Amino acid sequence: MQPNTKAMIVIICLLAFSFTGIVSSQAGSGSNQPASTPTVKYLPDLKPVQLYFDQNGNMMVEIKNAGQRKVSGNIHYALYVSGKIFSSGPLGNVVLIPGYKVTKQIPREHLPAPPHFLWKYKLVLDPDNKIKESNENNNSFQEKMKMVPKKN
Repeated sequence: MQPNTKAMIVIICLLAFSFTGIVSSQAGSGSNQPASTPTVKYLPDLKPVQLYFDQNGNMMVEIKNAGQRKVSGNIHYALYVSGKIFSSGPLGNVVLIPGYKVTKQIPREHLPAPPHFLWKYKLVLDPDNKIKESNENNNSFQEKMKMVPKKN
């Protein structure tokens, strides 16, 4: 054998051994347990970061893509008021690249009245988990606030 061939065989054996060690260290305690599935990377991650009212009394939600892949499509929401679902529906089409934010509006007619009471709002993005994300546990945001009366 040539020296280059011997070196390649040694490298292949080392790689095979190290890969086998990784797989076996991830396997379960039983002898027939499969290796665990690695976490999925490079997915989008929708995260509501702010909830507020604009000067016209519309609820605004700021959404960040905290993931590593672009998300595009129609994002749905569910709005809970004092612990009960109040409204849900589409926020509209969004194209959001990783690390960026977008602000969307929930129209005033989808909100409770009267406007001067302090309400506890909870907003959930993608409530049906139709968008595959790297973290499905950070899709909600809660805030206690008063609705801003609409200016005439």
